[in-house]
Amino acid sequence: MDSSEKRILLITRNLPPLVGGMENLLLHCTRTLDSQHLLTVIGPRGCSAYLNKSIDVHEVPSGLVGFVLMAPFYAIGCIGRKRFDLVFGGSGLAAPVCWLVGKLSRATTACYVHGLDVVVDNWLYQTVFVRCLRRLDFIVVNSSNTRRLCAQAGIAPNTVTIIYPGCDVPAEINRAAARDVLRISYAVDSDFCMLFVGRVAPRKGLLKFMRNAFPELLRRRPDTMLVIAGDSPEESLAHRGDELAKVVQEVENNGWSDRVRFLGKVDDAALSQCYAAADCLLFPLVPVQGDVEGFGMVAIEAAAHGTPTVAFAEGGVGDAVRDGESGLLVPSGDYGAMVDALLSVANIANSVSACREHALRFSWDVFDEKFGSTISNAKSARRRPG
Repeated sequence: MDSSEKRILLITRNLPPLVGGMENLLLHCTRTLDSQHLLTVIGPRGCSAYLNKSIDVHEVPSGLVGFVLMAPFYAIGCIGRKRFDLVFGGSGLAAPVCWLVGKLSRATTACYVHGLDVVVDNWLYQTVFVRCLRRLDFIVVNSSNTRRLCAQAGIAPNTVTIIYPGCDVPAEINRAAARDVLRISYAVDSDFCMLFVGRVAPRKGLLKFMRNAFPELLRRRPDTMLVIAGDSPEESLAHRGDELAKVVQEVENNGWSDRVRFLGKVDDAALSQCYAAADCLLFPLVPVQGDVEGFGMVAIEAAAHGTPTVAFAEGGVGDAVRDGESGLLVPSGDYGAMVDALLSVANIANSVSACREHALRFSWDVFDEKFGSTISNAKSARRRPG
């Protein structure tokens, strides 16, 4: 074992075959850690098929309750067989087991916090999980807003490091060809195409946008089309009913079926085509008690394809959108300003090149360098009392 290598135990539910931005991020984290250290992973059932063969993998049930109940037993079994220098949780859900294993093994403890991890409106979660987050040796967060939320939750600021999620930046973009694909595959034929990407949760604000802005937008620009690439969240910590069904009903009630396309969950290749074809990414976030947009990775992905974002300045999106360069930020809840911004976003100078330059600041190379350095430089610390 090289002197610079650490023995790391990564505990996370957020890995494929589960799908989402956090899952992609944690999958990349495993590859970064495996390239530099000796890695053991406790993850959801089926994850070993997606991980490097060199990683020692232990699978637990992927459901929220199954993961919380079973991960501690597997972790205790792991520390009984080998010594670890660092125990790292992929989200706040892993904080209690990280803290427990750290107490038993005297390993350094850490966690990647994504925003929702500290604001979940649940007494048990706040009492147990957030309390354990406060007792870890260091915290990695995905945005300046998440760092602020951590401070509000009582996590010591000097233990928190911001590392923005990474993004693939395509070498070349053919926007005209992408538009052809959207027109042929999904009957999207418009001179102004907006794209919404992600799970249709209340905090995403899509339903309120449809009610408060879409009618005026159509009045001022009747050829507008909205493409929705996403489905409903399932086992999310903050899942609250079927928001997507409400959006579908809103479209049907108003006779907008010729102006809105529901694509459902799409694969990476189709999503890339959608990003490249759209005139802008729509990100109408709204404040929701017990939920938050930690960063806004879709805004970086859109920028990587040369597409600007129009967003309400909520959650961590201010770190993901550079106002006036990679998109436009609108005061939260001002739907009139949102419509104005959508109609003017095409006027951003050199928007394609500006967007792509912005996205390069969040490339995986940048992520790997900072994340790898943070982990490699982590020192064993005197554990805080409790």
